[in-house]
Amino acid sequence: LIETQKNPLEMRVILGLLIICLVVNSSMAVKVPKITLAQKAQIDKMRNSDSNWVKIFYSFAKLQLKLHNNNTEGNPLDMLIDALQVVIDDLKVKEENAHMAYDKRTQENAHLLKISNKKIDDNKIDIERITNFITDVLLVDKEELEAEIATLEESIELSQQYVVDITKTREQEHEEFLSTVEAIKGGIAARVEATELVATLADGDEASLAQVKRVQKGMKNIVAKLRPRLNPMDVALLSMATGDFADGSVIQKIMDKLHEVKEALQEEIIKLTREDGEAQEQLEAEVAQEEQNQTTWSMRLVEANGELTATEGKIEENQNMLVVLNADIVELESIIDEEEAAFERATDSYNALIKEFNKERAACEEAMEILTSNTLPDYIAERTELF
Repeated sequence: LIETQKNPLEMRVILGLLIICLVVNSSMAVKVPKITLAQKAQIDKMRNSDSNWVKIFYSFAKLQLKLHNNNTEGNPLDMLIDALQVVIDDLKVKEENAHMAYDKRTQENAHLLKISNKKIDDNKIDIERITNFITDVLLVDKEELEAEIATLEESIELSQQYVVDITKTREQEHEEFLSTVEAIKGGIAARVEATELVATLADGDEASLAQVKRVQKGMKNIVAKLRPRLNPMDVALLSMATGDFADGSVIQKIMDKLHEVKEALQEEIIKLTREDGEAQEQLEAEVAQEEQNQTTWSMRLVEANGELTATEGKIEENQNMLVVLNADIVELESIIDEEEAAFERATDSYNALIKEFNKERAACEEAMEILTSNTLPDYIAERTELF
């Protein structure tokens, strides 16, 4: 009975056999010295039947009779009830074990889904955080660094070009300075010549015509040289020395003016020399400042390029992390799908097993109800009439 409990049909067959045994055993429980002709005919009919089932029942009846003749102890009905109760108890244990196994499998399923979904949620949170970090921080830093680098490179280039330009301008100014000084020195030399010419007119009481002509010619040349640096009144005064009626007082005034011109020209050279020196100092100061700026910008440019490289590395690192996190989500979702499919199969198997247990238990409970009822003889009679 215990070995065949998983097959309700087999259970019912064996139960039927046991009932036949009870019939035979019950007939022998009455102390009759011999069987009747009717019983003998029934036994012969069972022995010679073409039905395998009838032959099986006959064999069980013979076995039960043999056991009874050997004084086998125990009530067959009680033995059957006890055996059936063992089957029922075993079914209960197995059903409880099935419930426990399914509960454990359910807990494992819930735990796996919980940790997998938790990991997916954590990954999504990390993905959002990393994405925001890339967008709001790293990419912003990258753009700012790129803009700063472009500005620094432009500033260095402009500064270098500015140094070239101001150096070239200074060289041109210095060339003009040298040319101007050279011209002024020529003016001083002309003044000396003019003084010597005028002095020839002041040496005698009366200048000869030849002297006057020579002075006039020389003064015209000198006035032409000095005109750019004299005001109109001074030019007119010097021109008087070229007149035909220059007297002593006029000559003295011309001599005085020539002296003033000499001092003015010397002071102008000093002034221009000072200004040229100051311009050179200013140039050198500006060049030094620009070179310092270039050095500072160049150092910052190196730092900015290093920061840009590091930022780009962080962007790539975080983007790789996003790839890993997304791949983890895909893998976890695959695990969840596989687990749900496996749990569904386990549920189907569990439900089928419980359904089978219910059928077996119902069959056993039905048999137990029959065996323990007061109408068992009628039930036996009803069933044996089928054979």
